[in-house]
Amino acid sequence: KLFEKPRVSWLFILIFSLVMAVLAGFVQFIIYGYVLVIAYTLFHFFFGQKIIKKAVVWGALGVVISGFLTLIQTLPFLELLGISGRVRAYGDVSLMTNFFIPLPQLLMFLIPDFFGNPATANYWGKINYFEFNGYIGIVALIFVLYLLFAKRLKKEGWFWLLVVVFSLFLAIENPISALPYSLKIPFLSAFIPARLLFFITFALSILVAMGYDDLVKKIKANKSREVLKPL
Repeated sequence: KLFEKPRVSWLFILIFSLVMAVLAGFVQFIIYGYVLVIAYTLFHFFFGQKIIKKAVVWGALGVVISGFLTLIQTLPFLELLGISGRVRAYGDVSLMTNFFIPLPQLLMFLIPDFFGNPATANYWGKINYFEFNGYIGIVALIFVLYLLFAKRLKKEGWFWLLVVVFSLFLAIENPISALPYSLKIPFLSAFIPARLLFFITFALSILVAMGYDDLVKKIKANKSREVLKPL
């Protein structure tokens, strides 16, 4: 909304959202959230409309202000980080690399209980159920496929599709995604790679909304036959 029509109210909502994310205390998702906001802002700076580019300054301002407002949380956190036993334990490369999404378990995007379910005590997949499950619903995925096959993916849609592809690439073990762990990069080597599902499911949800919105507009325009062709 900020990039559609810059308003102070949307800036305050952005700041409030980022502040609440930090105060919630889940470090990995805090960083993911900030990375996504910054990437989206840069996308609009380079590819957005010239008139709306001034909103990029507002987006950057929101990131900076929220950073200052949350220093009361982040400064003690950074101090604790150096003496935390959890960071040392989770920095163990042999432990963290177990959390790359195994290729067979990508089936859980289509069939969430293909490897069983812990609720019925028959889960036989790797590690645990919830870390590798990116299911958003079959009906939801149909709207994404509609965008792709009907060639209705616009500029912003391509951004979110790239978020899905890039995040999935880093969530699966390969020479590039393994670099933070093989090089033992501080802090990053303590991240669970499968939690990039945060990016994947969020971006897919936006694509679903875009597909649904486009489909409804076509139906209202009495183009039902054209809608069904790519399906």
